[in-house]
Amino acid sequence: MNNRNLSANTLFHFTSSVELLKSIIENGLYPRYCRETIYVSAQVGCAQAEVCMPMISFCDIPLSQICDHVTKYGRYAIGLTKEWGLKKGVCPVLYYREGDRSYDAFLRSLDLANKTGDDFTHNGLVTNLAELGFLFKLYEGISPKNGKITRFYDEREWRYIPPLAQTMPDFLMDLGDFSDATKRQEKNNRFEKYHLTFEPSDIRYVVVRGQDDIGDIVQYIESHKIEYSPKDVVLLTAKIITTKQILDDF
Repeated sequence: MNNRNLSANTLFHFTSSVELLKSIIENGLYPRYCRETIYVSAQVGCAQAEVCMPMISFCDIPLSQICDHVTKYGRYAIGLTKEWGLKKGVCPVLYYREGDRSYDAFLRSLDLANKTGDDFTHNGLVTNLAELGFLFKLYEGISPKNGKITRFYDEREWRYIPPLAQTMPDFLMDLGDFSDATKRQEKNNRFEKYHLTFEPSDIRYVVVRGQDDIGDIVQYIESHKIEYSPKDVVLLTAKIITTKQILDDF
């Protein structure tokens, strides 16, 4: 990788366990509800609100700069080509700070859309603006992971958001339901048909915690030869790298 690059040509999705990584390799990536802090209507003084919405998150941080991300989001990951992500509708998030003119313009547009009398026009405008709004993320704020002030901009997040036109009535979840694991899973299940699949050729890296996990992952891949050709199995196992190697060598 060219060290001068500020971003990688790979989209990494991190997870917390080898079992979850195996599931991703076999089944693909599924939208899951995540908790986000946003600023709402400019008419109420940009008050903060907590929202929960389904998404799949990635980052394009180069491996040489991935240390903090690994400790925060997990020591297992799959790295997929950016070309794959762009074809699947994965987009970089739009970072903003409280009072930014661009975000204020978005809030004013949403306020105007909500005042539109015609139901067809109103629904269309709100849905289209919401598609944009769910890509906004605070430049800096309190992380739900550790409760600390975090500069989210440094995470270089990309997102896949399920299509709102088909999912709008069930899209958002309140914090009470989000805190209930059973209710959260029930809502997650509604978005299974919007999962993202990939081919072995789309994979650039399979990241595992340590050397002990490599044999486990290789055995798992080899046991699923029905999905991959022998050549694909060889190529895929060659793409396995440990977080220890990343932290030590990049």
